Amino acid sequence: MSAVTFQHSDRGTDESVWRRHTAGVTVVHVADILAVGRTVVVAPHPDDETLGAGGLVASLSAAGTEVRLVICTDGEAAAGLGSVDSMRAIGSRRRAEAEGAAAVLATGSPVELCFLELPDGDLAGSTVELEAALAPLLADAEMIVAPWPGDGHPDHAAVGRAVRRISGATPRLDYPVWAWHWGAPENLPDGDLVRVPLSPSAQRAKGDAIQTYVSQLSGVDPILTPAVLAHFRRDHELFVIDTATRSAIRPVDRSSSTFFDSLYHTTPGSDPWDFARSETERTRFDQLVDHLGGLHFRSGLELGCSTGQLTRRLARHTDRVLAIDTSARAIEVAASTLDTTPNVELRVGHLPEGLRTEDVGFDLVVLAELGYYFSVPELTGLVQDLARRSTAGATLLASHWTGSSSDHRLDARTTHRVIDNALGWPITRTAVLGDHLIDVWTRA
Repeated sequence: MSAVTFQHSDRGTDESVWRRHTAGVTVVHVADILAVGRTVVVAPHPDDETLGAGGLVASLSAAGTEVRLVICTDGEAAAGLGSVDSMRAIGSRRRAEAEGAAAVLATGSPVELCFLELPDGDLAGSTVELEAALAPLLADAEMIVAPWPGDGHPDHAAVGRAVRRISGATPRLDYPVWAWHWGAPENLPDGDLVRVPLSPSAQRAKGDAIQTYVSQLSGVDPILTPAVLAHFRRDHELFVIDTATRSAIRPVDRSSSTFFDSLYHTTPGSDPWDFARSETERTRFDQLVDHLGGLHFRSGLELGCSTGQLTRRLARHTDRVLAIDTSARAIEVAASTLDTTPNVELRVGHLPEGLRTEDVGFDLVVLAELGYYFSVPELTGLVQDLARRSTAGATLLASHWTGSSSDHRLDARTTHRVIDNALGWPITRTAVLGDHLIDVWTRA
């Protein structure tokens, strides 16, 4: 696609249009990308790397992946052509902002930053120099992230085309920046888009990195207007990929321990659902415990304990709690959460194999945000096994999100229906808390 005439101050395409259009795009988790390895992100100007792929960079860094940011120009022409001194000052300022952004996005391993110092606004006329400078920096890349050549900005197009010529068969993710502003759904290649979800902490890191670009956010005529920024405050990032890249990205089984372990490792702070920070989640956990009716239990079993936030609350109402999670990293975080809670035993275990012969006699069983990762037969078998391990008068509490996720095999209501059929116990409490379904069963 050739360059497109647009201004950053234009009203542009409202983010709600893109939200509707991209809702069904194929989901690729960072866990699926993680296996590819060393990643080089190429940006035409300082800030493009953060706008287009800042959440991905923060997630890869959290997991210890080597990330290199290559910024082709200093962005010295951002305010239009001026004197040599004024352009040099703008370029110096934007380089410093890029250094600040890279430091914010380095949530785990360091993020390497390279500046090519090529002329801003004239990369199309500097293709020989551009490719010569990029070639050695891309040579060791196992994954390349670069601007989409159809983005409409001549510098973005030049860098995108140069990377394509150099990269060969290396898997590549192409990010749009300005196409979200001037474009419409028909301008993007639907079948080649993928959606990479971002954890709340990755979103925060990206947002904080964007805020380092004060020169683009402030002044009489800021480049990053609220309408433009709306496209980069999503809970995901969108990339254009080709057939070769699609085949290189192999989805991890969403019910496997590998997937969940990768999920925790690629989340800055290792709290994928923000259980520790989110007031909404803290309130929900408190309300979940309230649905136990003030009872005190002798022996509790929590399946899928995650970071231990609900576990800590359950421990106040139970003499002993066995909390199991398939992710070793989750159990490490839970151990920190529960370091002053002596009546909890934490265990790494993938269900149903994680349950041992001696795990019996439970008068409380909790399944929160777990059941929909199983098939109907698997969940039926697990619940029937839990019933056999429970005592007379036992309570089983289940809570599941009622939204839709491509990671889930079942929806919340189907999950609870399967539990109900497999248990055969009467439901003693049922509720909907916000977007979560809660049911409590009591064994006769």
